[in-house]
Amino acid sequence: MTGADLRAGIRASGWHSFRTASANPAPEMSLSGALETDLACLEGLTAGAPPESERILQGRPISAGLRCGPLMSEQEFLDGTKTKDAVVLSAFLDEDLLIHRSRLAAVLVESVDPSSHAVIMARSSGLPVVAISPGERGMLSSAHQGKSVSVDGTTGSVYRGALDNLTEQWPASVHNCLSACERASRIKVYANADLPGDVQRSRERHAAGFEPRLEHLLLSGRNLTTLQCVLFGRDAEIPLAEFVDCLASEVADLYRAAGGLPLYLRLLDPPSHEFEPRGAQLSLVAERLGISVEAVSKRAEELREINPMVGFRGARLLLARPDLLRAQVIAMVRGFTAAKNDGVEGDEILVLIPMVMDAEEAKRIRQEIIETAKAELQLTRVHVRIGAMVETPRAAMTAGKIAEHVDFIAFGTNDLTAQVFGISRGDAYKKYLDHYLSNEILESDPFEVLDDTVAELIRACVADMRKVNRAITFTICGEQAGHQKTIAFALQEGIDAVSVAIELIPKTIIRSAPRLSQEPRA
Repeated sequence: MTGADLRAGIRASGWHSFRTASANPAPEMSLSGALETDLACLEGLTAGAPPESERILQGRPISAGLRCGPLMSEQEFLDGTKTKDAVVLSAFLDEDLLIHRSRLAAVLVESVDPSSHAVIMARSSGLPVVAISPGERGMLSSAHQGKSVSVDGTTGSVYRGALDNLTEQWPASVHNCLSACERASRIKVYANADLPGDVQRSRERHAAGFEPRLEHLLLSGRNLTTLQCVLFGRDAEIPLAEFVDCLASEVADLYRAAGGLPLYLRLLDPPSHEFEPRGAQLSLVAERLGISVEAVSKRAEELREINPMVGFRGARLLLARPDLLRAQVIAMVRGFTAAKNDGVEGDEILVLIPMVMDAEEAKRIRQEIIETAKAELQLTRVHVRIGAMVETPRAAMTAGKIAEHVDFIAFGTNDLTAQVFGISRGDAYKKYLDHYLSNEILESDPFEVLDDTVAELIRACVADMRKVNRAITFTICGEQAGHQKTIAFALQEGIDAVSVAIELIPKTIIRSAPRLSQEPRA
C-alpha cells in the first residue's frame, strides 16, 4: 500500500468525524501527525474536557487509562474481597496491591517509582495510576471517601463523579483508520497483556498478538499461593499437579480471549523478591506445604538475593528446575487443547524462554520443551515454536549461536538497557538520573528512548542471527517499544513487531504506518 492509498483509506474511513476544535492540526503537520493529535483526544475525555469545577485535583500521570469507581483506602479495598472497579488511595504502588488489579479501576498513589516493575505491570494492563501529594491524599480521604471519582491517567486529572463523557468507546471511523494503518505498516503491534481481560481490551485496540508472562497469570488468591509453594517448597512438598491444573485453566482462558491471534507465552521469570511470601501469605504457604511458618520464612531468607533482577530467574530457574519447566509446558498444551476444543482457531503453541545468556541454555530448554509437548499433545498438525528473550549483552553478542536453537527473538529492552548501562532502574531514578538529564550528561532517559548503543547491539544481533537462520523473526518489547525512535529503528532494520502497553497500541499503530505527506487535511 502506498502513501497515497493510505491517505485515501483514512479519508474514506471518516476519521475526521470525531475531531474537536482543539485538535485542528497546524498547516505544516503531516497527516500521521494529525492522526496522533486526534488520537490524543480519544486517550483522554473523548467528548471534550469537563468543566474545571469538576476537577478535584491535578496529579502527576504515571500510567495511562481512563476509569471511574468508588474511592477507598487500600485497606478497605483489601478487606472487601468482592469489591470491583475501585479507585484506591495508596501510600505505595507495589506488587502486593497489583495482585488484585482485575478488581481495580485506578490507583492514586503518594509514593511511586516510575521505573518500578509495579508501574510496568500497571501500564501493561492499562491501569490508570496518578501520583498525588500527602496533602491531596488526606483531602481525598476526608472529602471524597466512598464517593465515585473519575481518573484520567493520561493527564493526571481526577474528577468528581462518573462523568457522562467519560468513555472508551470509539466511533467506527477510528477503527477503520487504524485498520488502514495496519494494512500499510510493515510491522505488527503486539500487547504486553497478561490476563484474559487485558487481552480482550488489547484486541479492541487492534493488537495483532500478545506476550503474556505466566507468573502474572497467577498473581491472585489461591493461584498465588500455589505458585509460591512451587517456588519455595522442596521436592515432595511441591504441589506440581495443582500448579499444572490452575495454570492450564488460566492459559485456556488466554487462548479463548486471543481468539486465534498469536499468543507468545513467556515461561516463568519471577524475581524472588516479588513473589516472596509476606504477612498472611506465609501462613497460607506453610499450611499448603505442611510445614511451619518459621520454615517458610527461613527458606525465603535463603533464596533472598542481593540483586534479584539478575539473579535466579529465567533460563537459570528453568534449567535448575526441570520439573517446573515440564509442568509449564504440560499446562500450556492442556490449555491450548481446551481452547481448541471450544472452537478457538490456531495450530501453533508459541513458547518464549526468558533471560537467555548462552546458546547451550536455549538448546537444552528447547529439547525439554519439545519432548514434553510431544508426549502431551493429543492433537495432530499442532506446531510448537520456541523463542528466546535477548535481555543481556552476552546473548546479543553470541546471537549467531543462539539462532541455531530458536524460531523467534524478543528483545527485552528494559533489562538490556539496564545491563548495557550497568545501572539499576530504581536506583537511577532515585539518585542520579534526573541530574544526568537536567545537566545534559545524557540526552534522554535511556529507559524511555532507545539508546544508540543499545540499538547498535540489537542491529548486530539481528544481522548475526539472520546469517544463521533466515526464517527467524524479531520483536522489540519494553517501555521504549512504542517510542517513535524505536519504531523508526524497527522499520529500518526489518523488525517484525513491537510489543507495547495496552494504552499505547493505537498510537503505535499510527506511528508504524508509512510517514504520510506533509499536506494539511481538508
